[in-house]
Amino acid sequence: MENILEIKNLSTYFYLENSIVKAVEGISFNLRKGEVLGLVGESGCGKSVTAYSIINLIDKPGKVGKGEVIFDKKDLLKINQNQLRNIRGKDISLIFQEPHAALNPVYTVGFQIAETVKAHNKNIHKKDLKKRVEELLLKVGLSPNKKNSYPHNLSGGEAQRVMIAQSLSCNPKILIADEPTTALDVTVQAKIIKLFKKLQKEENFSLIFITHDLALCSQIADRVAVMYAGQLVELASLAKIIKEPLHPYTQALFGSLPQKERRKERLAAVGGDVPDPDRKPKGCFFGPRCKIKEKDCLDKQPKLEEVKEGHWVRCFKRGDRG
Repeated sequence: MENILEIKNLSTYFYLENSIVKAVEGISFNLRKGEVLGLVGESGCGKSVTAYSIINLIDKPGKVGKGEVIFDKKDLLKINQNQLRNIRGKDISLIFQEPHAALNPVYTVGFQIAETVKAHNKNIHKKDLKKRVEELLLKVGLSPNKKNSYPHNLSGGEAQRVMIAQSLSCNPKILIADEPTTALDVTVQAKIIKLFKKLQKEENFSLIFITHDLALCSQIADRVAVMYAGQLVELASLAKIIKEPLHPYTQALFGSLPQKERRKERLAAVGGDVPDPDRKPKGCFFGPRCKIKEKDCLDKQPKLEEVKEGHWVRCFKRGDRG
């Protein structure tokens, strides 16, 4: 499959008064045309910062320090703001985690969707604009009459559907969904995942689906990228990750999932916490929490390496189990 997006050695730091917070360190991966890439990890692993860095949407005191984000033969980190604004929303669209926080409370949702359409199609006729808004609402499973509603009139699931409609308004080639189901209950989560799968099949856009929920990711992703403490620690197809997770962190995540054959057992927890981004360990970032660590793990940084075809791992003891 042809790559539509290539991220190379991406690093994003936040420069505070007394410290430098290394939120993302040397991330590299590609996104293929028409695929769903799941970006997984605990809170604080750098998933959202990676998403915002891709479209260079990092505010001060943060800064994308180095790396490349290649889209349509252009490095998005080097083009000017006008060029970037033409790409954001039109070619690469972002869905935020909290729909009610992202939507403006003083405007109807129809007006807000229409503004996104007009931003990239300034000459669109008023009648065509109204038709387009209604088509988008129908596409995400909402009544066209919802265009007259304000965000506070909508449930969490309806608000997220509006955000999805808005993100699809200009037929993007890439959609980045940043924890789009976190604020929703389990029943609504399942419906939103089903909607994403339906739309992705119909529209054939590439999707980066960000979540801390590995089980949720397994319902939608073609490939899975596992992040820990600002680094990519494992990358492979969903089938390979499920069949044979090689990094101890990925193994621990799977071990903490409820499974039918172990339903009488106590769930295993991943002990410890993600390190503070301004106080990371000297060696492997997962080392202090790892059950199979050795001295080298605490002294040296492992590299992300392709250990099997299409299966990348950052670990000295890859494949070993504690």
